[in-house]
Amino acid sequence: MQLTKNDLAKHYFYKTELIQLCRERRLPTYGTKAELNYYLSCYLDGIPSKEIQPLRTNNRKALTKTDINLETKLIGEGFTFNEHARLFFANYYHVKKFSFKKEMAIIKRRVETQNQTEYTVRDLIKELKNSKKIVNTPEEQTYQRNSHQNIQPNKLLSNRLMYLMQYLLLI
Repeated sequence: MQLTKNDLAKHYFYKTELIQLCRERRLPTYGTKAELNYYLSCYLDGIPSKEIQPLRTNNRKALTKTDINLETKLIGEGFTFNEHARLFFANYYHVKKFSFKKEMAIIKRRVETQNQTEYTVRDLIKELKNSKKIVNTPEEQTYQRNSHQNIQPNKLLSNRLMYLMQYLLLI
């Protein structure tokens, strides 16, 4: 598929479509919709695909509930937001059923992007407790599924440096 900056800005793409577009252009295919949009935007700005590197790495080794504790590092040890993490947080917060928050995923992605290898589950909990709701980030924009007419990724992503600064300085 021929893709232009205008197409990227005006058309709503599902994540699976963005992955396919990235795959066809030999771009990284792992990440959030905002990250995939970023890779495509860089490519459409003329950056060769071999120079576009993933913002985060994919660590597939997942920990179990018994492996997770407050000192578990968010990156490098296999921590993921899965059923085991859900059970850990339910136990920690003394609730029967725990639901992950978008803010948790956004914080984890920021930690991965900034390679904050010492950031722990305790740090995540503390940051969630002390921070205001994360709003108006490039990633948050991708959650607005059917209001894509109001989202203009081209404007968000046209200046790569500005995007990276915004992405890395979420808080």
